[in-house]
Amino acid sequence: MTYDDVIVTFNQFFKKYQELEYRQHKIDDLNFAEVETLVLIARNPQLTLAEIARKRQTSRSAVTQLVKRMETKNYLSRVEKDSKQYTFNLTKIGQKVYQSHQYQHEYLVEQLNGVLANYPDTFYRQLFSLMAEVEKVWEELPWDTRNVSKHVK
Repeated sequence: MTYDDVIVTFNQFFKKYQELEYRQHKIDDLNFAEVETLVLIARNPQLTLAEIARKRQTSRSAVTQLVKRMETKNYLSRVEKDSKQYTFNLTKIGQKVYQSHQYQHEYLVEQLNGVLANYPDTFYRQLFSLMAEVEKVWEELPWDTRNVSKHVK
């Protein structure tokens, strides 16, 4: 097996994973970001808009627009926390989407655990070591602006 074979195989694997993640998070008429937000709210119903934005690593205005769309589609309802903040509850339709997502997640975990059980711990230690070494290469790229001072001569 050559270096190029390894790179091509890894790229194909990562692409298939990204496609699966996207397909799993596209339920009914909700897009990826909406399903991710709905799941976050289902698991953390006390979150305010600002907290949702922080956890999703996006702007508050983007989350505001996202939540408004989900309210319009009847997946979420607002609950006033105080005069300036509110949280959200899943509607019955939102709960069905969450349950569907949970079923998919649990199915995947069960299936993957079955696959992973076929390999010895030594395999995983080697795999994790390989992943750490690859990440180190990525973190030390000389053209990455975060690393310029390390590589300036």
